[in-house]
Amino acid sequence: MIFETIEFYVIAAMVAAAIVAYFSRPATKGPVRQFLLAGELSSEAAGTERSIEINCLDDGRVELTRHGVTGVGPDGAVSLAVTVKGFDVTIIERTVAGQWAPLDGVDARFVLDFLGPEWYHVNYKNEDTGQMAVLTLHVRPGIHIVKPLQ
Repeated sequence: MIFETIEFYVIAAMVAAAIVAYFSRPATKGPVRQFLLAGELSSEAAGTERSIEINCLDDGRVELTRHGVTGVGPDGAVSLAVTVKGFDVTIIERTVAGQWAPLDGVDARFVLDFLGPEWYHVNYKNEDTGQMAVLTLHVRPGIHIVKPLQ
């Protein structure tokens, strides 16, 4: 008897819609983690092409080298502000010129030891020039990526 009424089918449709809506929600990304990294400057093998090079090391760490940094002297600094939200990684590069005359095309090396063996969407941006690179990174030993800044 109750299965033959319109009210029953309206309520059943509402319950089904609520269940579908509940399972269609996006998964939470977890807490946002922020890291500040200081770069190790090198002008020995530096070139003028602005790019980032990523190497995944055997111990699980990720080595990021920024090639072609300009406007930084030998007493200057290059640092990264890294924000990790789930599998989205945003990297903001900041430079400090220093008091000495700037060198042409310095390399800055960073080690990221906080990424797990997962796939990440990486957005790298230079705060001064506005140049950026976007890539997908699979953190596993042997991965090597070179991406020019545009």
